[in-house]
Amino acid sequence: MTAVPENFWLIHGLASLAGSALMWGMGLAFERAFRLSAAAKGYWLAIWLMAVIPTFLALALQLVPMPNTSPIQALLPLPAAMDLGVDGAAIGTAAGPLPASSWSTLFGLIYLAGLVGLASKAIIETFQVRRIVRQALPIDAEAWPGPFACQEARRLNAQGIELRMTRCSITPFAVGSPARIIILPQDAVTLFDDRTLRLIIRHEAAHIAQRDPQRAAIMAVIGLIFWFNPFLRWLQARVQMAAELRCDYLALGDDRAARPILARAYIETLKMDAARRGQLSVTALAHHDLTGHKVRLRHMLHGDPGRSLGRHGRLVLSFIALVAVTATASVQFAAATPRPDSEPSTPEGGAQTTAAPSGPIRMTSPLAAQRVTSHFHEVSDFRSQPHRGTDFGAAVGTRVAAVADGVVTAATDHYAGGEGYGTVIVVDHGQGWQSLYAHLDQATVQVGQRVSAGDQIARSGASGKVSGPHLHLEVLKDGQRLDPESVLP
Repeated sequence: MTAVPENFWLIHGLASLAGSALMWGMGLAFERAFRLSAAAKGYWLAIWLMAVIPTFLALALQLVPMPNTSPIQALLPLPAAMDLGVDGAAIGTAAGPLPASSWSTLFGLIYLAGLVGLASKAIIETFQVRRIVRQALPIDAEAWPGPFACQEARRLNAQGIELRMTRCSITPFAVGSPARIIILPQDAVTLFDDRTLRLIIRHEAAHIAQRDPQRAAIMAVIGLIFWFNPFLRWLQARVQMAAELRCDYLALGDDRAARPILARAYIETLKMDAARRGQLSVTALAHHDLTGHKVRLRHMLHGDPGRSLGRHGRLVLSFIALVAVTATASVQFAAATPRPDSEPSTPEGGAQTTAAPSGPIRMTSPLAAQRVTSHFHEVSDFRSQPHRGTDFGAAVGTRVAAVADGVVTAATDHYAGGEGYGTVIVVDHGQGWQSLYAHLDQATVQVGQRVSAGDQIARSGASGKVSGPHLHLEVLKDGQRLDPESVLP
């Protein structure tokens, strides 16, 4: 699993907004350029998926552990930053991720509050719908206003679709699982005439045939996760609008005389919805968008002037979707992955890289001219706690060499938990041995790079919390700090 930076979730949230905004704009542009039908549900569903998948894909790449079957030795966790500043104040207590920034914490709390609130509302409405379905009663044959609606009900019953009636003041809706059920309000059964009611039943049956209830439920759950993203909501609304237009078309068939009938039924449905405003809304028929109402009525009365994608169009869209999803996920993954020069990664168990040498450790001096200015465990007037390493006097820019063969596991200006360390390099030498070099002017190696004893890894400096330029060296065996002078020549 890839290490994550402190603003990991904030980066992915912003990337989701940017990516879905791009997809929303691209979807509108292609729709206008090719004069696509507003009922092209597959088109808008593909655009929605192109906006959603990159975030999940990038998260999976970073959060899901990848199996490693190669015989590579695991490296040790980075040493804890435990040295003290010149005034005796601790500059670090433990290695690990930096604490989350105040902005990341604030946005995280806002996100969780919104998610909990909206999820609670969705759960309550789901239970309300289930109660309506459970309490709704089968419709007797004599309750239908005429033979058309009755015959439609029998046809659907033969297909395993049950029709029920409720006294609740709601608009008609369909349930796709676990049982396929169409719920009709009692007002609709008594208000609409025979042919009108048959069209309404056909519309809801088309939703079941298209598996719209299941699709809408999945999109609703994902919409909760991305509740902060308005572009995904707009895309979801376009998918739902296309689904409604498609079901209108299937309900009408080739019966042009039925067009004004369905339009009048839709207007009456809107009136019913206005009368129950503030109550439970369980169906996409209850639009409150004037533009959406106009589109629905225009399609009902005059048909669909737009074009479908066609086979070649679907192939082109599939190719664009593949490229867009891959590119967006890659950019998002890269943006949320810490770079070696900004934050050290902390290998834990499965975090592995090139194996360090397995032979005996032979340490050499990190400097050509070795002059100790502060010994291990030394306490002085300006250092109230024992020194955790050894300091060597060195002018800024002096060549610093690796004390033994190994693998670079950290090369950063911001060592985790040790802000006073300045620029730091850590080398894992294998067999439990590690060396840490602090207060550097610049690192000349990268994380994962193999080095040999005597190879240049940095230039000494005066970064971090220091009283003057020098090299601070720590040597560890199995996580325990040793006196560097005891292992150096």
